[in-house]
Amino acid sequence: MRVVRADLVAGALHVAQDTIGTVTQFLSRLGQAHAAIDAGEQRDAKFILQSPEGLACELQINTDSMFAAQHGDGHTWYEESRKRATPPDRKAELLAMQEKLYNQALEESYGEPQRQAALAGIAAGGQGQLPEDGNLYFNLDANALKRKYGGFIDVRSVPMAKIRETRARPEGIANAGPLMAKAAQGKGAKRDPITLIRNADGSYRVFDGNSTFANAKLSGWENIDAMVVTTEEQAARIEQRMKALKRAAKAK
Repeated sequence: MRVVRADLVAGALHVAQDTIGTVTQFLSRLGQAHAAIDAGEQRDAKFILQSPEGLACELQINTDSMFAAQHGDGHTWYEESRKRATPPDRKAELLAMQEKLYNQALEESYGEPQRQAALAGIAAGGQGQLPEDGNLYFNLDANALKRKYGGFIDVRSVPMAKIRETRARPEGIANAGPLMAKAAQGKGAKRDPITLIRNADGSYRVFDGNSTFANAKLSGWENIDAMVVTTEEQAARIEQRMKALKRAAKAK
C-alpha cells in the first residue's frame, strides 16, 4: 500500500487464477460495506472505496495473466497512444493491439472454470435475479438520447445472443448488480443504455456497459436496450460526452 496524496492510498493484490471466485466474493461484500466511488475503467480489476473518515482507497486485483499484460507491452502501447504526437492511424493500431492482448489475458483469467468461479463469487456476495424490463434500469427516451449524444445513435433492443462482451471485471459486475437493483426499485438513478458497436456480420460488441451486460446475462435476459453505433469513433464520442457530463455534475 502506498500513499498517493493525503486523501488517497493505493495498493494491489496479485492473485492466483484459481482463487478468483473467493476474491470476487470478497470484493462484492467489501462494496456493500463501504461506499464504492469508482469501479475503474481499465481492464485490470480496480476498486476505489471511501472510508467513513473520507480516505479513498484504491485496490487493484491482478491475476497472473492480467499482471503480465498490464506491466508488459500493454502499458507501453497505452503510453504511446496517449502522446499527442502519435498519429491517429497509429493510435487506432495501438488500441487494436491492446484489445487483442487484454482479451487474451481476460480469457485466461476468467475463462472456464475461472469464469464460473467468479460468477459463483458474485452470487455468494448477494447478487439476485434482475427482472428483464429495460424501463426499470435505463433512460429510454430515444429523442432525448439523440439530443444528448448525437443523431447517429440507434436506440433499440438487441438480442443478448448477438452481443460479445469485451471485458469482464468481477468487481465491476459485483458493483453494477446492486446499482441496477436500486434503479429497478426506484431507489437509485437509471443509467443510459449500454453502447454497442455493430459489426459487419450483424453481431455486436460492447463498448460501454460490460458489467451491466454481464448482470443481464447472469439474470437470463434475452434482450438488452442499447445505443447502437457503427464505428469506434462514434462510440468514443458518446464516451467523451458521458465523461464531460459527469465532470459538469461534480462541479456543481
